[in-house]
Amino acid sequence: NREAVEIAQHLNYVMMDKTGTLTKGVFTVNHCESLDSQLTDDEVFQLFASLESASNHPLARGIIEYAKSKDIKFENPEDVHTISGVGLEGKVNGKSIKIVNASYLKKHQFKYDVSLFTQWAQKGNSISYLIEGNSVVGFIAQG
Repeated sequence: NREAVEIAQHLNYVMMDKTGTLTKGVFTVNHCESLDSQLTDDEVFQLFASLESASNHPLARGIIEYAKSKDIKFENPEDVHTISGVGLEGKVNGKSIKIVNASYLKKHQFKYDVSLFTQWAQKGNSISYLIEGNSVVGFIAQG
């Protein structure tokens, strides 16, 4: 509306937040998929839930709530650290894993299916990837 445009011309800064720390921040799991033939989709989800159980981030809460609603068990992670602006890293059942965004994958030259990312992102999802060792082993889409 006209009044909003008039007010906006006097703004110096605008804050936006796609992960909900300024807004309601309720996310649900829309899809979780293994990208590694050695892991099932359920195993990938359990790794996501296990590591995210150490976080209070809105995306983490969405994963944990989904796990609880489906009675999916997850482990207590160890040595969990935040990767600022990216995600988490830690150990689950002795496995060193990371949960990261696509920017991290690009920056560190990980191979991943960009068309699969685009497919889920265009539906309004936030996409997180699971890395074990030097491989992207799964992803989760939340919206």
